[in-house]
Amino acid sequence: MAFVVCFLPVAASAAGYTNVYSNSYFSWLDQYSLTNGNIGSQACVPTSAVNALTYLQNVAPGYFGTNLTGTNYDSWLSAGYTLASPSYLNTTTNGTMLYRLPYALNNYIITNKGFSNVMFSGQFATNNGWESPYDRPTNVAAVNPTTAFLTNALSLGSAVMFSIEYFGTNNGHEMTLTGLRWDDTNANGIIEFEENARLFFIDPLDSSTNYSPETPTGPAKFSEGQIWYEPTNSSLRLTYEQYTNGLPYESGYYSSTNSFIDAIYTMTIPEPSTSALLALSVLGLAGYVIRAGRSRR
Repeated sequence: MAFVVCFLPVAASAAGYTNVYSNSYFSWLDQYSLTNGNIGSQACVPTSAVNALTYLQNVAPGYFGTNLTGTNYDSWLSAGYTLASPSYLNTTTNGTMLYRLPYALNNYIITNKGFSNVMFSGQFATNNGWESPYDRPTNVAAVNPTTAFLTNALSLGSAVMFSIEYFGTNNGHEMTLTGLRWDDTNANGIIEFEENARLFFIDPLDSSTNYSPETPTGPAKFSEGQIWYEPTNSSLRLTYEQYTNGLPYESGYYSSTNSFIDAIYTMTIPEPSTSALLALSVLGLAGYVIRAGRSRR
């Protein structure tokens, strides 16, 4: 199965990188829509998974059809509940154990849906613990996520989920990556604070451009924040204005975050020639999320 992405504007060189996906390929599921079991305030992981899977489905419709997430808000909500269930992510009112994510997506896409061409890869910071039987998969590198891994995933047209941890807390959040715009002014390959690089993503707390009145009606909203490499702790930092209210949406409820990216996980349908590239990128570029004691919401 060949996967050719011909719609993504990509520019990468020593001078920087620009690649922003089209929002027309994404769903806009809001985590607060998952009201059953009162998990909505903690459901960032299954919600972001649905929005990422919808992208994957929509860029390869000849392969997936509409079988990953369906075509409307009700079907996205149903997929969110499935992914949140004990058989997959086991999301509760305490959040989602991050180490379940690779297993849940593999189980959902390959075992349940039968789409065996999908390749998975990730980088999880070493402080993300794993608990048996959910031991770290071989395709997830135990390193802080890197700029090279992130830009490689975007260049491949991958569906990408990423996790942040707020500074000074054990609390975190999961989102769907949609693009990066970075002007590497000194051509050193490092995203520096002064370069004001912009990361684009769908925040499941603020996923839709429009609401009517409590149901998000789309299209998908791309939030953006500043990203840079912090050498003191060898991590990618992210700050953005995060929505702090639930549904119905009310403008004005935003607060500035201070966080770092501690996990990136990708789903790709590669051409044969890209399979080795993905493997190298894992090893060489090498609500609360509960991870060995911590969770995401």
